[in-house]
Amino acid sequence: MTREEINAVAPTMLPLGQVNLVDRGAGPALLLLHGNGRTWEDWRPQLQTLTDRLRLVTYDQRGFGQSRLNWDLFSLVQLADDAAKVLHQLGIEHAYVAGISMGAQVAQILARRYAHRVDGIILGGSPYLAEDFEAPQDDAAIADLETMSDEQLLDYVEVSLSRLKQGSPPSEAERNAMFEQFKEMRHDPSVKRQSQRRFCPEDLTILQEYEKVDVPTLVLHGEADMLPAEGAIRMSERIPAARLVTIPDGGHISNMEPTSALFDAAIVDFIAAHP
Repeated sequence: MTREEINAVAPTMLPLGQVNLVDRGAGPALLLLHGNGRTWEDWRPQLQTLTDRLRLVTYDQRGFGQSRLNWDLFSLVQLADDAAKVLHQLGIEHAYVAGISMGAQVAQILARRYAHRVDGIILGGSPYLAEDFEAPQDDAAIADLETMSDEQLLDYVEVSLSRLKQGSPPSEAERNAMFEQFKEMRHDPSVKRQSQRRFCPEDLTILQEYEKVDVPTLVLHGEADMLPAEGAIRMSERIPAARLVTIPDGGHISNMEPTSALFDAAIVDFIAAHP
């Protein structure tokens, strides 16, 4: 699909609730899960390159983008359950699942809770420990959003994006999207609470039980990721059927950086090796 065709895609709403979803392509199903504070649009590069060989399903997860599911009781387990319901409502009996950052953790939990529906998982930029994912150094800045001027807010956007995208400079569209998100946090306590969330106990338990992941697993780590490479190495060692692939010059969101072709190739090879 061309960039123009992707830009013209109008996501649909599922009976599960107001789930902003894109379902394109043909072939083995690949569910794509975005990271914290992001949306399905992070997967536009793959919608442009992989729909000739895979059926790609991606959506705004609970509490993000245009999805409007209740998220007062928010957890990664809940997001994994949502993903299983999305697959069910689309009539997809089993699928590969790829996630970036928080999305990778949702993929890991989905594989644990619904192994019979998961052909394999791709964990991109996935935190190894809970403390890797949580960013307490950002709490003070988030708490101060209400008093920030627009100029200060733009500075904070630049800092945040530089941490997320070490492999490439952010686009103007990304800057604008994050700026609007932070502006919304200034006035909406629920959005602010989402940004400050922490794991629930069940999340923590499942995420640390790597030895119980019982599906083929690809761990992708960008060399320029803000997360330590040691975490990706240990994750690949602890998951029984895991393989680690390092993406040269890749940042935290390596699927949408100049490294996206390497990300795509790793996924295609992985799926071909685990039909």
